Amino acid sequence: MSSLISCTLARSSPFARSPNRRSVFLSFLDASMSAAFFADAALRKLTLRNHQLKVGWGKPSPEAMTEEALRDELNKLGLIDQVKIVRDKNTGFIHFLSISVTTKVVNTLPTDPAWAGKRVNYGKDRCAYVPKSQQAAAQSRVPGLGIATGNRTVYLGNIHPETTTEDLCNAIRGGVLQSVRYMADKHIAFITFIDPAAAFTFFQVSSYHGLTLNNRRLKAGWGKNSGPLAPTLALAVHAGATRNVYIGNVEDFEVFSEERLKADFGEFGDIELVNFLKEKNCAFVNFTNISNAIKAIDAIKNRSEYANLRIAHGKDRCANPPRSGPQGASGGRRNASGNGATSAEPAAQAEMEADDVEVKHEQHEEMVVEGGVTASL
Repeated sequence: MSSLISCTLARSSPFARSPNRRSVFLSFLDASMSAAFFADAALRKLTLRNHQLKVGWGKPSPEAMTEEALRDELNKLGLIDQVKIVRDKNTGFIHFLSISVTTKVVNTLPTDPAWAGKRVNYGKDRCAYVPKSQQAAAQSRVPGLGIATGNRTVYLGNIHPETTTEDLCNAIRGGVLQSVRYMADKHIAFITFIDPAAAFTFFQVSSYHGLTLNNRRLKAGWGKNSGPLAPTLALAVHAGATRNVYIGNVEDFEVFSEERLKADFGEFGDIELVNFLKEKNCAFVNFTNISNAIKAIDAIKNRSEYANLRIAHGKDRCANPPRSGPQGASGGRRNASGNGATSAEPAAQAEMEADDVEVKHEQHEEMVVEGGVTASL
């Protein structure tokens, strides 16, 4: 049993062992820890005493949250039509009678300490049924239907010629990104989120509140449907993968300079930003594609010159909550040190303890509210 405990790499309680079957059930204190352990075991093939273990999901632990409790908690914000909890997905669906109430819920709940650690977002309206034969045409006429088809890619147009990919990422908020494709010569960009609900929220905020960059209001629309995440990438995201690479235990920033990091990490894909938090001896390399960040981490860890450094995934600053009111950023140029006007906010992602830099992931899907709110339980 002690060997098994050492393999979990996470705090769990309690252990339940079946005496008549060669199996063990682990109950973690946090759903995100169980998701991380499951994803890691699936990718690395957990082995104990030269025997490969089979890993699967057991029966969910009892949850204190009930549909009645959700209704009582949120009814004070507006009239509710329906509340439904999907236990196996740790998800609740709350359908309000008014879309304005839904908007209020999405904007206020994330700031409530009682909802810390839970995701709240727009979801699919169950009344918005569109026959498959009409979905493509309907989506072009009603952009909000993008979430109904699971589209994760948002189109941005009317981009100022001097705008950089870094400027775009400074302005994008609301969800972890899979990729950023910026076509500067055409003044357009395609932003692909990990979560279709996050893409929908970003589209809604950009359309109705406005997204301004370099004194230009950008045009928001839906790009080509990106389809679902590849299973291997989905597992990596559950394990904490982002497009941001954290480099810790840096003692000499002259050796590991911005030019050096761009040269070493640039072999694996386009980089939109390199920034430093010297007082915490760490640096961050932000790729434009999450797959390139994953490849970079796997390769860089095996290089002798990086052997004494801590290489891991950092938090994607684009996953920060949307700002209230009109969206956007100044888009000013950075100075040579990388700590100028526009790098101030990216650097803010690094202003946390090194142990907190790795992405904390949650096992969840979104909760729907009529007109669309989502939250995880």
